[in-house]
Amino acid sequence: MLQDGIYIGLGSNLDEPVEQVRSAVRELGQISQVRLCASSGLYRSPPMGGLDQPDYINAVVQVETDLGPDQLFHELQEIERQHGREEQHEHWASRTLDLDLLLWGQERIDNKTLTLPHPGLHERAFVLAPLRELNADLEVPGRGAVSKLLQACRYSRVDRMGACQSLPASARLIAVEGPMGVGKTTLCNRLAADFNGRLILENYQENPFLQDFFKTPEKTALAAQLHFLTSRACQLRQLNQADLFQQRAFTDYVFEKSDWFSRLSLQGDEYDLWLSVYTHMSAGLPHPDLVIYLQAPVSILLERIAMRGRSFEHAVRPEFLEALSALMAEHFRNYSGTVLTVDTSCTNLAESLQDYQSLLTALDGVTRPGQYFLDPGQPEGMLGDMVASDR
Repeated sequence: MLQDGIYIGLGSNLDEPVEQVRSAVRELGQISQVRLCASSGLYRSPPMGGLDQPDYINAVVQVETDLGPDQLFHELQEIERQHGREEQHEHWASRTLDLDLLLWGQERIDNKTLTLPHPGLHERAFVLAPLRELNADLEVPGRGAVSKLLQACRYSRVDRMGACQSLPASARLIAVEGPMGVGKTTLCNRLAADFNGRLILENYQENPFLQDFFKTPEKTALAAQLHFLTSRACQLRQLNQADLFQQRAFTDYVFEKSDWFSRLSLQGDEYDLWLSVYTHMSAGLPHPDLVIYLQAPVSILLERIAMRGRSFEHAVRPEFLEALSALMAEHFRNYSGTVLTVDTSCTNLAESLQDYQSLLTALDGVTRPGQYFLDPGQPEGMLGDMVASDR
């Protein structure tokens, strides 16, 4: 029987500590009979005791397991040894990797091997802050709420650095794409914040023709699409300037979106005119190294659009959204780059930590070009399955 509510603390301040922690998180998820549920972000903190040491990088993960506490503790020690951790070390000494079993649900354990909850947990902000991120309502047996313990903690200097997972090093430009209502802009904002990336968002409000586009497309479609086309081209062309593309960039569209909308709203001479401009402007634009393609049935998209209450989106006709979704699906089925297709039917990447974690774990596993598929909401597992197929 799986035991849940188990939390493990990770820390390192030697030998590229960020990578030490990130690789340890992956290894925790590979332990037999252990399921990685969620991981906090990375936190930087000064060494305890005022020692002259490098800052520490810390994180906390939540797992489920049918191992016993002593068995899991043994597995943690083995991972520490693989990372060069010495069995005998001075108290508060620098280390390549430190793994601490923090909580085992609401149980209290005190034997020769383990004391749970971890005896120092309640006064260490570098543990309490990531614990609160994972579960703001978490209670520490015998100590109280994590949020209150963090407020009272004397070791309070901790700085969140971003996500515990990593992204493919080659993915410098990442595009999030999908039909209206699927949540691409929200996800794009979240990824840019977690990975300290430059954010490139389409500003619909700046298009003066958009309000009438879905009402009377025969009158305003060409003007609306030309406005979007030039705006997208200008934004993406800026990335070709070396001084602006030193960091990772995230955008909530691919340039081909211009073609999908125009094929559905323009005809005859208007489309021919638009296509000539599109062909000219697309030359030399950077292409995404990775596309996250979000999908959902049209019925769900319409429900989400209605909940958001944006005036222009309410004018979207179901048949238009159906046709747009079909064009996107066809495009990414034949996409020549790297694409991760995510089914968002039963997920909430904006608000659900577990759903978002499943996406980050999937991205961490994009190790070669190809087609990847993820369904975070499937019942087989919180992290779902991912399949890569080479072309």
